[in-house]
Amino acid sequence: MKKCPFCDEEIQDKAIKCKHCGEWLNKQEAHAAAKDAATGTKSASPATDVKAVVLKNDFFLKLYDLYNEKLIKRVALFKEEGNPHAAVAIMDSKLLRAEYENSVKKCFDYLVLSSKEALGENGINYVREREKKFLSEDSSGFFGILTELAAAADDVLQNVSDSGMERTLKGLGAGAAAGSIIPGAGTFFGAVVGAASGWVAGEKIEKKEQRIVNRWNALYVQAMESYPALWEKLCELLDDVAEHAPIGFEVDEEAFRQQLEERTDPKDPVKDVIVQGLENAADPDDGTPVFCFGEEIPLDKKAGAKDSYVNLSENERIVCLYDSTVFGGAAEGICLTNKAIYWKELGEDGESVLYSDIASIKVKRSEGATELYINGKKVESCPAYEALKSTLEKLKGGAGH
Repeated sequence: MKKCPFCDEEIQDKAIKCKHCGEWLNKQEAHAAAKDAATGTKSASPATDVKAVVLKNDFFLKLYDLYNEKLIKRVALFKEEGNPHAAVAIMDSKLLRAEYENSVKKCFDYLVLSSKEALGENGINYVREREKKFLSEDSSGFFGILTELAAAADDVLQNVSDSGMERTLKGLGAGAAAGSIIPGAGTFFGAVVGAASGWVAGEKIEKKEQRIVNRWNALYVQAMESYPALWEKLCELLDDVAEHAPIGFEVDEEAFRQQLEERTDPKDPVKDVIVQGLENAADPDDGTPVFCFGEEIPLDKKAGAKDSYVNLSENERIVCLYDSTVFGGAAEGICLTNKAIYWKELGEDGESVLYSDIASIKVKRSEGATELYINGKKVESCPAYEALKSTLEKLKGGAGH
């Protein structure tokens, strides 16, 4: 520690700005850096509390992407594909530490690059010291979890059969990071939501296998929840950087939240039409909802529909699903995506029609039966014919786009 020459308070040995009085310890260097960043010219005039570079929403959005890139891809994989082959998921979990360290290093590299050389040698050295401290201290608890997770993964691979893994890991989920940076009281807070689903045992398996896989999955869920939680610490660290370097941070909270929401749940006019038209569709006999939407669709039902009759194309996502099976396997029913409607009746082949290819939609009523036809093809029976017909009319010919 050393004393500030302006206010005589104790500060870090390598501090370039006093956190107590706000004075730059090397005013000539700070002012020159500010002038260089703003005009490209040199100046030796002293300056107090100069922020050579002010980083705004675009900086934080990029920082968020760098930090969460791998995690977001994992979440997308589980959402779109359900549970991949269990052994692959187990081995993949051993890569988490390397992924995390790489993401953090990219964040600090981006901070240095974004400063447009205003940091100077002292500032860059300080940022690199904070990078090491963030990985060695702030992330130490997380690394402990990952070490246990890697050992648990080895235990599973060595002692659990492939069939045991597949049955026991049914319903595996990944933590979702939905974060924002909230400026308040001079500190940036990361509001992070972590979500993870636990394992669901399928058939009866050896208790030892069950116990081993249960431990691995509990650690995996814990890791997925810890990953986005550390985003908050990373954002708080930027306040400390701002006290020691000629960098300022300016965040439009409302705009940032909106931009993040659009990234995690992109606006889709087709999805909006489907949700508005079918989310309140109820079975006339018991009043229960006919369709399941988005995250409410159980992974086993989504997997059942995809295995049986829903063949998704690139960038195609399931919006809602109606399961007409007796035992809930979803091998028959109706599925609406952001591009097409799929359906399958018991004993029949699956059918599908792109919304852009819909030419006709008709409802036929006969003795106690109501049937819906799209382009002359009979659709699987559904208790919400009228709502479905009305929704498809709006999507007909790609009108929802």
